[in-house]
Amino acid sequence: MRKLMSIVLILLGLTGLNAQTLMSNPELEEKAATPVFPVNNQSAQTLVAKNEVTNPTFETRLRVKGLYILPSGQTEKPRAKEAIAAILSIIQSHYLKQLGVTFEFDPVVAVVRSNYNVKDAVEWSNNLKFIKTNLKQEYVNNRTVVISVLEGTSGDAGGSFGVLKMTGDFWSSCYDIFINKPYLLSSELAGWSHELGHAFGLMHSEDTKSCLKDLNVDMGKLPNLLMQQTTKLSTVYDYPFASEEKKLLLDSTYNPSCLAFRGDRPAPIRYLKYNQVQQNKTTTGRNVVMVEYYSPSLNRGSLIKDASGKWLEKDLTGKTSFTFNEVGRDDWSVYLQDPSRNVALQLDLYTFQVKYGSIGATSLSPIYNILWAKK
Repeated sequence: MRKLMSIVLILLGLTGLNAQTLMSNPELEEKAATPVFPVNNQSAQTLVAKNEVTNPTFETRLRVKGLYILPSGQTEKPRAKEAIAAILSIIQSHYLKQLGVTFEFDPVVAVVRSNYNVKDAVEWSNNLKFIKTNLKQEYVNNRTVVISVLEGTSGDAGGSFGVLKMTGDFWSSCYDIFINKPYLLSSELAGWSHELGHAFGLMHSEDTKSCLKDLNVDMGKLPNLLMQQTTKLSTVYDYPFASEEKKLLLDSTYNPSCLAFRGDRPAPIRYLKYNQVQQNKTTTGRNVVMVEYYSPSLNRGSLIKDASGKWLEKDLTGKTSFTFNEVGRDDWSVYLQDPSRNVALQLDLYTFQVKYGSIGATSLSPIYNILWAKK
């Protein structure tokens, strides 16, 4: 029976693990400054061959990379690269909160055109072949985990063997939120973090439970988890891993056979070794209109400029707690005041900190770190 289960799981992985078809409650699955490389599916091998490593080594920098794929006839969304980078920041921060360590991601999102139409581009084997061909140095040689975002496509998301496939059904809603209500972006990313778990090798929690049971490990009754979502939570940050799933990700010797979708990728701990989030400083004090912040105690929220010019401090569900007047800007900072509370804030995009003090104080003290900022 165990052997049969393993065969079935491997076959599922070869077609791309589909979260919507395997989840215990399918309807809860979330929907969701680089050049464009004009690559066609036939000639891409020739294009990439110039940078091919003859004798690749796998002791390279292991990280996650965003890949924005434009199938035939599709148009690039104007701020797609910025939106995908913000999504990566949030997922990176989610993993840090839940695991205590996280992955590194490439802040440069690659944009690649494809000759596949939207129907063919979204097919798992075509997507995997496209990634292997067009990102050979990154995916094949450097073992990068790839988040492929397929513009204009529809259908289920999937993840396995170091690849995430995020279709237009997930991507379009997230892009719309990024443009119009960026402070709510973390509420739409449970599906993205879930698929990254598959790309690192995890199965759904019930399948992991069955696998570990055969190895005399009892996971007990499963709560609402990232890899087995039974109830929709407010933000992606609220979804945990089971303790056994954490061991699978962070201990390469712990029952590796239950990481059924790892494939030939390195052990997840090889990626998950960073104890802080990255600072992606593409936004300045002159153009910033929103920041998402967090504190060492993992308090989270956002500060966003509204249409009237006021700055609103919101939690990640959109509830406003305080209002500030903007009183100045320079190349790296925005200066805010709330006279009713005698509070001054500095949004410092150089140090990536929110600083706090009283109005007129000679210096302000950091109270939050900035996770990502929108211009």
